[in-house]
Amino acid sequence: MERSNAIDIDYHNCSNQSLVDACKPGEYPVIGGCEFGRHVVRIANDAVIKYGYGVTAAEAATQAFVHSHVDVSMFRVPKVYRFFEEEADLGNIGYLVMEFIKGTRLDKLDDHAKSELSVRLASCLQHLWQIPVPSDFQPGPIGGGEPKGLVWSDDGACTVFETLSDMEDWLNVSLDVDEAMARKGRWDILDYCAPLESIHHRLSLAKYSLVVCHGDFIGRNAILQSDGTIWILDWGCAGCYPIFFDLYVMIYNESFDPVLITPLIQQLMAPIIQERWSFDGLETPPEPYWPDEE
Repeated sequence: MERSNAIDIDYHNCSNQSLVDACKPGEYPVIGGCEFGRHVVRIANDAVIKYGYGVTAAEAATQAFVHSHVDVSMFRVPKVYRFFEEEADLGNIGYLVMEFIKGTRLDKLDDHAKSELSVRLASCLQHLWQIPVPSDFQPGPIGGGEPKGLVWSDDGACTVFETLSDMEDWLNVSLDVDEAMARKGRWDILDYCAPLESIHHRLSLAKYSLVVCHGDFIGRNAILQSDGTIWILDWGCAGCYPIFFDLYVMIYNESFDPVLITPLIQQLMAPIIQERWSFDGLETPPEPYWPDEE
């Protein structure tokens, strides 16, 4: 049974073991996560712990970086209080202690409220992409580590990239051998988001700078507060990537929440598509074609 009125742990000064114990079933309220994956536990009036396999130091570092560089008039990011790992049978379990945010997840809003947010959300992501990335940052999570998320395999990239060229080579090898990816239309999505050389059908990243990408923007990963403030959560797939990585993931996630995501994609893609097709002298770029998945 969950404790009553016991959201009072001193998360700044207590031991790591005290925080691990706080995550045991029934100790504190579980407010997010999934049954067999990562969980979010509220341990204080102003703090939560996100814990599980796949919660990494890179996620904490990326979230802290964006928190400290974002213009809070655009959107906000929960503050990171501390991070540590504990060894377990299947690998390390990460514990990320961060600010608790009260509000309504965007996927829980009604359709009218979602539609009204598209312009604001587009501005939020454009602002994220404009945060200066230091020249010595490598592709991938801020602070280093393996890239995670939908662009990669189920297990992530399983490597660390030193340069954008290294990432390009990895992606092209992966795309070449994954025939199922081509059948399901992922080539078409990439071809619309990024320049694939038509002769060799090869992804080229040479023209792209690294920007901060969220890597999994969807309604469940953002909160709207009563005063209109937008908070963006869950930075586990975030890092420094070419801009179209975020677009690619949103297109792939579109079917889960089309009322929210479709107008957002339209807002974000329009200037990029127009620039890409301008060399053909077309006044209007062709419509994208997304083959139905088998």
